[in-house]
Amino acid sequence: MRLRAIMALNAYRYTNVEAGAIVKGYTRDEVRAAFARDELYRNLFLNLWEYEHGETVLQSYPYDVSLPIADICNARCTFCTSWLEGRRMLKLAELDAFEDVIRHAAVIGLAGHGEPLVHPELPAILDRLAAWLDPRAQCYVITNGVHLARHRDRLLAARVKSFGISLNAATAATHDVVMGLGTGAFDEVLESIRALVALRDSGRRSIAVTISMVLTADNIAEVAAFVRLGLALGVDKIQLKTLAGAGGIVPGLNYELLPPFRHPDYSRHKAEALAAIAASPVPVTADPTSWDTKVFPEEVERRLAAVPPRVISRREALADPVVRAHYDAQDKHGAPTRGEFIAAIDDRDGVDPYGRKPRFACRAPYHHLYINDFSYNMSPCCYMGRVPGHRPLIYDGSGDFFNAWNSPAMVSLRARLRDGPLYDMCTKCPEAW
Repeated sequence: MRLRAIMALNAYRYTNVEAGAIVKGYTRDEVRAAFARDELYRNLFLNLWEYEHGETVLQSYPYDVSLPIADICNARCTFCTSWLEGRRMLKLAELDAFEDVIRHAAVIGLAGHGEPLVHPELPAILDRLAAWLDPRAQCYVITNGVHLARHRDRLLAARVKSFGISLNAATAATHDVVMGLGTGAFDEVLESIRALVALRDSGRRSIAVTISMVLTADNIAEVAAFVRLGLALGVDKIQLKTLAGAGGIVPGLNYELLPPFRHPDYSRHKAEALAAIAASPVPVTADPTSWDTKVFPEEVERRLAAVPPRVISRREALADPVVRAHYDAQDKHGAPTRGEFIAAIDDRDGVDPYGRKPRFACRAPYHHLYINDFSYNMSPCCYMGRVPGHRPLIYDGSGDFFNAWNSPAMVSLRARLRDGPLYDMCTKCPEAW
């Protein structure tokens, strides 16, 4: 068939947008028939077709799967709660329960809510993935890089093609302020990045290296230097990530102090950052307009201005009984639920900083399976813990996957993205699709 002739020889030379535009002109049955003998490509292109047509009930598996490896992190990032929430690591039997989902994946992410490279059985996990995945499939890892040198060769053997390094600073001092890994960690991570880039440049490995920074008041002064650092290191991509919004105080974090615009010289540093981005020959993904966006609703902002909360240290946060009780009482430690409908809800507060309207073409609830911790909550995306008006969606690998993938929660989300009204988090999501 013409469709197969166009795409089968080298599907991955197309971006999602390009491949989706091609398959959109065919019927679902034509896509399925074109790749009847190729399970990986049949699922991949069917998934792209369903996204392009805004289907709400899917017949394809997500082709990009992220499963939790470790719900524990060696970093103490000021903007993240993984070091406060973490409890345990993936058991091999738990990974086995996802074998069927993994076999359909074109991309596997070693990511989750913690640091994947701290897992003591990481070699066995990588061996399983290498055995299950189609040879054309690829893996990526998101890591703070501290243990990258120790595991690099085994990661490469398991077809890890993309290395995302959460660096978050351009100097060792700021790296320690933001991530709490110690002043020596920054230089160790840079050496690991240089080793990967050298391996890429040698032509012996086809890999890509990305460094990322979540922008806060602590590192906004180094954004321009961070871009220049990426150029000096020779990375393939630089990501500048917007601080995620929050509905209220985040126990254990001084989140109210983190928005980059809190820095007294924010305007100058933002201008320097914009100039560095514009001059960069390396792709920089960023949404500078969102850097000015408040992270809390107006009511919370007013309360914080009236009564600023106590600043808490990392050591105090780990020991504080109120903080501990908060994270111990979260939904993820309760009884499993299946994304059932609870009640119709319109959670919008009228603030739409990006002017979003349906169809908001978010790819997350089509292409991606996000299970970031051992609650096995199937997060709709990186920023939405559960679909408003529905119970949390728990999937631990048992039962029919499509009962979860097409649960009331996921179907509702896809329908609202297509037809509206958008959920509040969708209007405020800092991701650009």
